[in-house]
Amino acid sequence: METMTHGDCLRWAQKYRDMCLTHQEIHEQTGSAGSLSFARQYERLAKHWQAKADSFEQKEAA
Repeated sequence: METMTHGDCLRWAQKYRDMCLTHQEIHEQTGSAGSLSFARQYERLAKHWQAKADSFEQKEAA
């Protein structure tokens, strides 16, 4: 099994932030409730991966 690195976590967090913004824009342009739902899911995933990245930083600082 492959181990996630700090950089991997940061990349996933950024990817999900980007996807969140894309779906927010789609929602704003179309009013699509589905896009808003996806945006919220991607926002939660971005926060999850950012928290993992932050935990790497805390371990390195200790």
